[in-house]
Amino acid sequence: MNITTRISKHVKQTLLKAITDAEGNEVFAAGYLCEDGIVQKIKVLTRGTEDEVLVHPESFESHVLIHNHPSGILLPSAQDSIIAQRCAYNARGFYIVNNTVDKIYVVVEPVYNKKIQLLDSCKIAKYLSAGGALSKQTDYFEERPSQIELLQTMCEAFNNNNIGVFEAGTGVGKSYAYLIPAILWALDNKERVVISTGTINLQQQLFEKDIPATTKLLNKPVKAVLVKGRQNFVCLRRLHDALGEKDLFSDENEELERIFEWTKNTKTGSKSDVSFMLKESIWQRINSESDACMGMRCSYHSQCFVMHMRKAASEAHLLVVNHHILFADIEMRLSVGYDDTAVLPPYK
Repeated sequence: MNITTRISKHVKQTLLKAITDAEGNEVFAAGYLCEDGIVQKIKVLTRGTEDEVLVHPESFESHVLIHNHPSGILLPSAQDSIIAQRCAYNARGFYIVNNTVDKIYVVVEPVYNKKIQLLDSCKIAKYLSAGGALSKQTDYFEERPSQIELLQTMCEAFNNNNIGVFEAGTGVGKSYAYLIPAILWALDNKERVVISTGTINLQQQLFEKDIPATTKLLNKPVKAVLVKGRQNFVCLRRLHDALGEKDLFSDENEELERIFEWTKNTKTGSKSDVSFMLKESIWQRINSESDACMGMRCSYHSQCFVMHMRKAASEAHLLVVNHHILFADIEMRLSVGYDDTAVLPPYK
């Protein structure tokens, strides 16, 4: 591996001097990356023997941990592997170099700082201003200063990574005020944004009405996914099992047959998409439940509506959820962390 793509000339000279001063023994340094991903600065923290060196706790506050192998064999030792695991867990890189600092072995790749595209609140406000995109889509347009102010404050919250609490009365146009910044942030920074509501009905309104209207206003394609609890979806395996028990529940056969025909055409498998009245007792027999889910062992796994929703969510810019799902996800993340999929795919 070309060492010049990993460390600067200045860092190479600094490491060489530190190794020379340590009489060729191991030294341990904390490295700091520039925007190009090259280590541009280091801080030598510890010095050891020919075979080992202590890891200074401060090194895990840097971007990359670097140390040398006097033997010239750059493969990680057992102790190096332990350090590498800790680096990976803490999103730090780990490099090993030889004593002449002309060879390098990358044990763990560093996580590069992503350049954030800030929202231009003044430019974005024009969408809702007189003469802007919204005014051209309706004959009843009225510029609302409070809506524009709310949108601009939302932009500032995104840009500064702030927590914002906003209250606005009916008719202000809250949906546009937060959807426009959310969509532009998601698209410009390739970061997933989660929108959580108090009810499933409001979820439906956002997904079916407000988000398509905002997408049309911005003239930018955005992928949004409506995420509901799995009990809102039909389980194909449980439905087929119920159809196989017609003799036991003869009074429900007709409705089960209607549901079966519906599953052939529905894109979502969601209860809210059923066009006829459902008995709750029947839905409880055939909906998806985590306790009854067979996962990969299920013969209907590739057709599963819950799996299709999760796959779509993993590829989405916007996730529209309700508070119940959001807090269930947060509770699970206390155990699994924030970089993996829990109830929802990773988000910030």
